Amino acid sequence: MPADLHARQNEIRAEEERILERFGGRRQLMLTVIDVFLDSYPDTMRALDQAVEGRDAEGLEEAAHKLKGAICNLAWDASYYTAQYLETMGREKNWDEVDATLAILKTEIERFERILKAIAPP
Repeated sequence: MPADLHARQNEIRAEEERILERFGGRRQLMLTVIDVFLDSYPDTMRALDQAVEGRDAEGLEEAAHKLKGAICNLAWDASYYTAQYLETMGREKNWDEVDATLAILKTEIERFERILKAIAPP
């Protein structure tokens, strides 16, 4: 088995154990929440994109808050903290780093999505 594949499998197992622990070992509940997240987060990401493109601070704060809430049901990782930072940027109407921060969030969410889909295949 190639080293990178082995590392990815270990990362997925570790994340699955961590998330399952958050659900008190209730696997079916965990899988349901993952499915809901995977179904709903793309709309929230579109809302984030629109808010950033239109420099809509209230929309940015709202969409980032919604995404942060959805993420925290599953994990407290870089995507959570990046969404939290975007929420703060919206609240403060701070556009200085918003484009770069959104790009980081997208990268983190893509990684998180791959892990979640490996845990709960569609």
